[in-house]
Amino acid sequence: MFVFSVVSFINCISSNGIIEGLINSFSSIAEDDECDQPDLCDEMQIMLHLACIRITSPERILLLLTWDSLPAACDKTASVLGHINDTLTDCTPLQTNNLYMRLYKALVFFQGQMCTMAETKSKRW
Repeated sequence: MFVFSVVSFINCISSNGIIEGLINSFSSIAEDDECDQPDLCDEMQIMLHLACIRITSPERILLLLTWDSLPAACDKTASVLGHINDTLTDCTPLQTNNLYMRLYKALVFFQGQMCTMAETKSKRW
């Protein structure tokens, strides 16, 4: 299972160019229709970052605890959160009731509760 997760994650990262092309094609369509608010973050970018670690629901965040290694799950979570944070610095964040923003906030909470506590605990021992 771990090998499959690593391969999936590498495939997700390596397909970044394809993902950006897809996002750009949707963005250009929205601009043509003048439906897109230029200051608002693109929800699809946040969704795709979350999809790299299969976060599609709150339950999927809990499933991060079932990975073979909590430090590995924390590393991947930190990487995804870093990408989302970079995305959010270039635009106005979506409303807090948006599904992907809620998942992002829940993932931040998971990172703070599980990963920070695990890191602190390992330093004590």
